[in-house]
Amino acid sequence: MDIGTTALAALGGGILPSVLFLAAGLAVLIKGADVFVNHASAIAARLGIPAIVIGLTIVAMGTSAPEAAVSITAAAKGSAGIAVGNVFGSNILNILIILGLCAVRKQLPIQRDTIRFEMPFLVFVSVFMTVYGHVAGSFHTLFGIICLLLFCGYLYYLSRQVKAAREGSAHAKATEQAEITQDESQPKTAVGLSVIFIILGIAAVIVGSNVAVAGAVSIAQTAGISDRIIGLTIIALGTSLPELVTSIIAVGKGKTDIAVGNIVGSNLFNVMFVMGLTSIVSKQPLLWSPDMLTDGAATVAAAVLLLCCAFTERKVARWEGGVFLFGYAVYLTKVLVF
Repeated sequence: MDIGTTALAALGGGILPSVLFLAAGLAVLIKGADVFVNHASAIAARLGIPAIVIGLTIVAMGTSAPEAAVSITAAAKGSAGIAVGNVFGSNILNILIILGLCAVRKQLPIQRDTIRFEMPFLVFVSVFMTVYGHVAGSFHTLFGIICLLLFCGYLYYLSRQVKAAREGSAHAKATEQAEITQDESQPKTAVGLSVIFIILGIAAVIVGSNVAVAGAVSIAQTAGISDRIIGLTIIALGTSLPELVTSIIAVGKGKTDIAVGNIVGSNLFNVMFVMGLTSIVSKQPLLWSPDMLTDGAATVAAAVLLLCCAFTERKVARWEGGVFLFGYAVYLTKVLVF
C-alpha cells in the first residue's frame, strides 16, 4: 500500500486523482495478469509440467506477495490483528468470492490429485492454524517453525509431481494433464524469456493492485466510510486483487487448472509461509483474540465447502459458485452486524 498511498498523497488526494489512480491501477493489474497467465502456461507446456503445478507454485506465490508484505510488515509493527486477520480474510475471500466468481463464469473441473491431496491438506492447515491459535492464545516462533516445515514438505510433494510428469510415470497420468499441450494462444517464446515476462507480470500485478487499492481507499475515506469498514472490505479485497484478476483471466483463457491452483496454492502459501514467517519475525507473539474464532471457523468452512463441491463430481459447478458468493455474504453480514 505504501507506493500508491505515497504517490496519491504527493498529488494532494481528492476524488479525481483517486479515481484516476483506481483506473490506472486496474489497467496495470489486468495487463500484468494477462502476461503472467500466458507465460506461466507457456512454461508448463514447454517443460511438460502440469498447469496445476504451475498454478500451485509460481502463480500462487506471486499473487500472494501482497498478503505476505502486509502481514510481515504488520507483525513487525506489533499489529497482530492485521497480520492474522489478513491471512484469514484473504483465504476466505479467495475461495468464496474469487473461486465463486470464476465458477459462475465457467464451471471449474478439478484434477483428481488436487481433490485427493492439495484440498484436504488445505483443510488440515486451516484447522491447524485455527485450533493452535485458539488453544495457545497466540502465534509464536514454534508455530512459525512448524508451518515452514510443513511448507517444505509441500514443496517436496510438488517437486515429486513435476518429476513424475516429466518421466511420464503412472502418477503423472493420474493427474490427467489436461493443459500440458501448448495451444496457439500461448506465446512462442523461450523458457528464459517467459520467466522474465512472468517476473514483469508479477511486478505489474502487485504494483497495479497497490495503486488501485490506494485510490479506492482514498475514495472511501473522502466519502466518509469508516476505517473499520474499509479494512474489512477494500483492504481485504485489495490484497487479493492479484488472485482475483489472475484467476478470472485464466478461466477466460480456458486455463482453469491455473485458476484453481492459484487459489488453493495461495491459501496454502498464506498459512504455511506467510503466517509461518510472520510468527517468526514478529518481535512478540501474535495474540489471538476471541473474534478470530469466527474468522478461523469461516476459513475452515470455506476450505471444507470447496473440497465437498469438488469431491462430488470433480468440478465446481456454476450454481455452486453462487453458493460460495452467498456464503461470503453471510460471513460478511455476521462480521459487520453481529
